[in-house]
Amino acid sequence: MRPPAPPILTASPWSFELEVRHTLPLDGSDVFLCDIRNVLADSALADDSRTIAERLADIAPVRTTCTTYFSHSGEALGGWGEPQAAVPLPHS
Repeated sequence: MRPPAPPILTASPWSFELEVRHTLPLDGSDVFLCDIRNVLADSALADDSRTIAERLADIAPVRTTCTTYFSHSGEALGGWGEPQAAVPLPHS
């Protein structure tokens, strides 16, 4: 019997399907070591006529440092553990 198909984040231009291989307890939390089993990407990200900067803007990655999340444009989105701030999708 096959396992159920994983959910797909249709609003995300890029997503990974991960399989957890090991779980390591660390200071009251867990670290997950995973294998990447599949990568799903919007076809616009494979368009070589667009610059890397344009494609990266489509992905709109969120970064984190010093316990604060930042949007692709550098806007502070909130701290770790705080309620999520609304981030407009680039395709909206």
